[in-house]
Order: sequence, then structure tokens, then C-alpha cells
Amino acid sequence: MRVHSWLNKVRPTVFVLTDGSGHGDRGRIGSTADVLTSAGAAKGSIFGRLTDRQAYELILEHRTEELKGLVRELADGLEQLRPAYVLSDAVEGLNPVHDLCCVLTVAALELLFSRFAIRVDHYEFVLAEAPAARRSKNEDTIFYRLSDAELQRKLDRARDYAELRPEVDSALAAWGEEAFRLEVLHPVKSPRSLQEIVGERPSYEAFGARRLEEGVYSTLLQFHQHFEPVASSILEWSGAIRPLP
Repeated sequence: MRVHSWLNKVRPTVFVLTDGSGHGDRGRIGSTADVLTSAGAAKGSIFGRLTDRQAYELILEHRTEELKGLVRELADGLEQLRPAYVLSDAVEGLNPVHDLCCVLTVAALELLFSRFAIRVDHYEFVLAEAPAARRSKNEDTIFYRLSDAELQRKLDRARDYAELRPEVDSALAAWGEEAFRLEVLHPVKSPRSLQEIVGERPSYEAFGARRLEEGVYSTLLQFHQHFEPVASSILEWSGAIRPLP
């Protein structure tokens, strides 16, 4: 929904890692499919493959081989599609599954280059911040400024997405409707280290600790203990970053 106008203009093939079920049992992949269909976009081979719980378990249990399998599948899909560029979630430290999507994309693009000699540009968009929160002077940044009609269609479609309505209302309350007139695609540089991708300790640890106290979570997913070694293993394996000496 953050890049709804871009979605309608480009009509991309969309790969989706999880079904959006969160800590519950009901996913929202059907609603996502409806949005893509109405925009004329296509579904990729990976489309709601995991529940959010399963994705968390892969990280918590350091099951990197299964994640590498997803990277290979994504690289194969990109080899067939030969896209002009790839757009993924940004790493924001708010949701480990969103951050994992970016890590898997970086690894798949590196694998695409090493296996097929195909270099594809990588862009990202924010989900937890205001759309233009990351000020970029990079000339490769892509901006979409929506017309009044495009903005209204975007807002109407977002409000119609029932499972996301609380998040939509919260974002509109925080930044107002006008903030979503701009859709910004930030170029992702080829990383030299894990920290260039994942940054500092994320905020999802504090959120997870509260959920643990409330009894919603049974285990706390931590950056240094869980996410960092998994991400490092995948990125080193793909060749996106060099292993530490």
C-alpha cells in the first residue's frame, strides 16, 4: 500500500515471504492477492510461503539452509524475469521479517550475478517511517508524486484492506494524508559489511520483550543472538559480504 501508485504503473511480479498472520492464525495473503490483481501485477513463485511464526522460527533456530533455499528460488525467478530493478522492504529494525526480506533480496541479487552474470539494481521503500523520512541526495533515487486522483485511489484502497486498517489509521494519524502523496524508492548500495545492511540494534527487541511479558510470545527474538548470525551466514554464503577473518 505504501507504493500503490508505483504498483499500478509498473505492474511488477511480486514475491511475498509470509502470509501476514503475525502472531495469530489468520493470514491476509488473499487480500494481498486482490490488491495485486486489481493493479495488474503478477504473483511470484514465493507467495505467502511461510506463516510469520514459521519465519520467526527459522531465525530463532538458525535454520539458514531453508532460507538459502528461498534465496536460490528467488534468484532463479529473477533470472527468468530479467527485471530492470528489484524493490524490497527496507531494513528498519521494527519487524525482523521485513528486515529478513531485505537480507534475502540482497543475497538473491548477489547469487543472480555470480551464477548468471546478471546485475540488477536494488531499491527499497520504508514501511515504519513517513514515506519521505529518509532524505536522499542520490541521483538514482526514484520519486513518484501522485496526482489528487492517484492519492485518493491509494487512500481508498488502503482503507479497504480490512486486515491493515489499524496500521493505515495509525499512519494517517501520525503523518496525515498528504505525506503519502510521495512514493520514494531508495537505491541500495552493494554492502561491504553486515552492519551496512542491518545497522544497529533494532527496536523490535523492546517490543518483543513486552509481548513476552504479556504472554503473547514464548521466546524473545534478539538481534545479536538470533538475527545477526542468520543474516551474516546467508550474506557470506551468497558472496554479498566477505566473512570475518
